[in-house]
Amino acid sequence: MRKPLACICKNADALRHKLKETLYTDTTHASFMRHSCVWLRIFSLKW
Repeated sequence: MRKPLACICKNADALRHKLKETLYTDTTHASFMRHSCVWLRIFSLKW
């Protein structure tokens, strides 16, 4: 019971890692753009 579960967990981790690698650039870019927009808004309000 324990061994197959561990295998499933390992496979899930590998899958997640692959997904992270593929989505990393897109998600980070999107979040960065969103954050920069927010910061620009804050700065424009302060100035």
